[in-house]
Formats: sequence, C-alpha cells, structure tokens
Amino acid sequence: MESLQLHSCTALEHLEIQYCSSLVSLEGLRSLVNLKHLKILYSPALGSLTPLESYEPIEGISSHSYELFPALESLEVHDLSPLNTSFCKGLTCLRSLMLIELESTRLTDEQERALLLLRSLQELCFVECEDLVHLPAGLHGLHSLNTLKITCCNSISGLPKEGLPPCNKQARGRN
Repeated sequence: MESLQLHSCTALEHLEIQYCSSLVSLEGLRSLVNLKHLKILYSPALGSLTPLESYEPIEGISSHSYELFPALESLEVHDLSPLNTSFCKGLTCLRSLMLIELESTRLTDEQERALLLLRSLQELCFVECEDLVHLPAGLHGLHSLNTLKITCCNSISGLPKEGLPPCNKQARGRN
C-alpha cells in the first residue's frame, strides 16, 4: 500500500503508523479534526505532513476548522521534517512531543522557532537521539513545559545555558 485515504475518518482519535516502508502518502489529513494522538515512526508517510504550508485559507471557512489536527494532544515522530512554523502554529492543543532517534546534532533555527509556538506543550521527550549534541536553546521559552525526558541520548552534555522554564517540575535523563 502506497497511499492511505483518510477523508472519511473524521471521528478518528488515534493514528499510529510504524515501519510502513511502502506507505508514502497520507491523503485527507485535514479530515482528521478529532485526532488526538499521532505516531508516525520509520515510514516515508511522515513526509505527507510537510507540504501543508502551501494550503491557503478558504473564504467562508473558519481558521480553526481549517487547521491541521486542531485537537492533537500528542505527537511522536522520528524525523524533524514536519517540525516547522507552518505546521506547529496550528497545534494549539499539543501537550506531548516525543522525538525518537533523531539523526541530527541539533534542531535547525526554524525548528527551534517552531518548537516555541507549541504554547500548550507540557512534556518534551528525546529518546535514543544518539547524534543530538545540543538541546534546543529556547527551552526556557516553553512556559507550559513541566516534564523534559532525555533517554539514551549520550552525546548531550548538559542543559541549554539559558536553562529551563521556571515552572519545570521534572527533568529526567537516562543513558
């Protein structure tokens, strides 16, 4: 299967796609208005999330109903490509972001700006990101963040020099 049609899945709340190497396209993503939990790992389908910045608002449709995943609460990905400002500015309900096995040494400036748009983010997890050397410098700007988990990220030597948000209740690291 190369494409997954989601147009009629308006009630879908959980979507998990893992290790689907032939699945390259997710169609009808804008129909997933009730989606709360999204997990896309090790699948080229993750690329379906990136071209969304080309969508323009349509007259007569409220901006809230036109956002991608307006109810999304948790997101798990292994690739940072969808983490851009166009994608993140619509994730107003996102509370948990898990980044798994990232292959970069740091987030790009664009990705760090996008991360700061996640105003409701309470939990940020980095899991098995062995190449990651630097945590995002702007973590202190995530005022809702209360849990930071770093698991098996051996190259990270410490927290950003700007620190964590004052309300951070739990920072955990494990190698």
